[in-house]
Amino acid sequence: MSEMLSDWQKKVIEPAEHIREYITKNKIRYDGRKANQFRNAAVHRNMITTADSSAIARIGGTAAICGMNLEIMENDTLIPSPGLVLNIESVSPTIVVSWQNEIDKAKCILKSLIEKNIINSKSLEIFNGELFWVIYCDFVVLDCAGGLLEVCLVALLAALQELRFPVVRVLHEDFKINLKNIKVDTTETSPVSLSNVYPVASSFLKLGDEILICDPTDEETKLIGDAFTIIVGAQKTLCGLFKTGGAASLSKQLIDESVEHALQRRRHILQLLGIEDEDH
Repeated sequence: MSEMLSDWQKKVIEPAEHIREYITKNKIRYDGRKANQFRNAAVHRNMITTADSSAIARIGGTAAICGMNLEIMENDTLIPSPGLVLNIESVSPTIVVSWQNEIDKAKCILKSLIEKNIINSKSLEIFNGELFWVIYCDFVVLDCAGGLLEVCLVALLAALQELRFPVVRVLHEDFKINLKNIKVDTTETSPVSLSNVYPVASSFLKLGDEILICDPTDEETKLIGDAFTIIVGAQKTLCGLFKTGGAASLSKQLIDESVEHALQRRRHILQLLGIEDEDH
């Protein structure tokens, strides 16, 4: 009993030291996972009837909804390339403060990924660039227990898979092509042209010199630190490596091990999304 009480006291008084000792000694984490084990992932599509496309993704205790709506604009409109406007909000303004760092990180990285590795920007052009499609992409964070970027990226890919562009026709061939001279035909549609990179993000923690923790929870990240995220795509492409906490450097061996776990995770996520993995 005294040992249990002492263990409980240490968890309360020295939580960072306790979690390190717990994982090192027991080879499992507080939630029962092994160090290299990822949380279960799930995705559901078209849950929002008022959106042109939507998806909700969940990884462990983290969940977010991605809703998309389309609009046609003229080519002189100041819209960020490649024609996708992204926003991430919390389901409740009262709790967004504790999630703000995760939201800001996810927003920044997603914008970079979209431009380089997700959407073929030429596919958004209409009539050789006279007009173009704008995709308004709104995320609502339902819960955040670590790995928000990973969840948002899965929801984004799933929603883009379901998005369809209506056919746009010119009303009067002899007049200039603009918003007043077109008709949108929703009876005929085409899918979004996505790149074949299909990037997937995975986060990790470095615990000491030997232990690599995959898919950390928010609690683990706060207590252990030394967090980093790896994004991999098709043909084992490294789309990004972001170190988001801690002062320790990452060895080549640790990065190689992390990339291998990230590639395995990507295969699982692509299977979840129904996307064929061309690497296998």
